[in-house]
Amino acid sequence: EFIEAMYRMKNADSKTATKFVKHIVTRMDEDNREMKEKVADLLDHVYQNQGLVYASQGQDTPPTNSIEDDFSVKLQLQEQRINQAIEQAVSKASQVALQAAMAAATTAASDVMGKVNKQSKQL
Repeated sequence: EFIEAMYRMKNADSKTATKFVKHIVTRMDEDNREMKEKVADLLDHVYQNQGLVYASQGQDTPPTNSIEDDFSVKLQLQEQRINQAIEQAVSKASQVALQAAMAAATTAASDVMGKVNKQSKQL
């Protein structure tokens, strides 16, 4: 049953392919948002602890730190990778949908031409 569904999705059912890609993209977006929230919470925790360390040493504020910059760069790279994956998935889904539509149109045109030829022979 699974193989039949995958075959239909690949060869004919463009709606299924589109829904499948949409599900994957939505899940990736949710994961990305969750990861951003976790990183933000982690940074808050790090900064709070860092502030306590500097306060215990008699300093008001810590010097500028590259931790946030490092995380920001890593998040931007991850976001770029996710956007590239989304673009590739949408492109592939569009190609599959177009191929399925073309195959369906070709089949329909062949059927019509066969009927026309059959009717012309009868005349």
